[in-house]
Amino acid sequence: MNEEKPMQASLNVDLNKCETLACKCGNKTFTPVITLKKISALLSPTGREMIVELRQRICLKCGEKFVLEEKKNGKEINGQERSDSEVDP
Repeated sequence: MNEEKPMQASLNVDLNKCETLACKCGNKTFTPVITLKKISALLSPTGREMIVELRQRICLKCGEKFVLEEKKNGKEINGQERSDSEVDP
């Protein structure tokens, strides 16, 4: 039998040159959590009740759910002003 292996994308990016996102409180560390949602059979695409996992991140400092908010001009992320060339180490 020929077993297919899942393809893994290769990411060749220097993450030190990428922006570090922060919570509105300024904290830059988060913990992953899962929220479970139950979809009724009437709304489900299969016609059967379903449980769906929503993966989210919670700020370790303030406990708020991390939501990426960007203004159209791209200058503000999560309530913090950003310059076009700002990069966090």
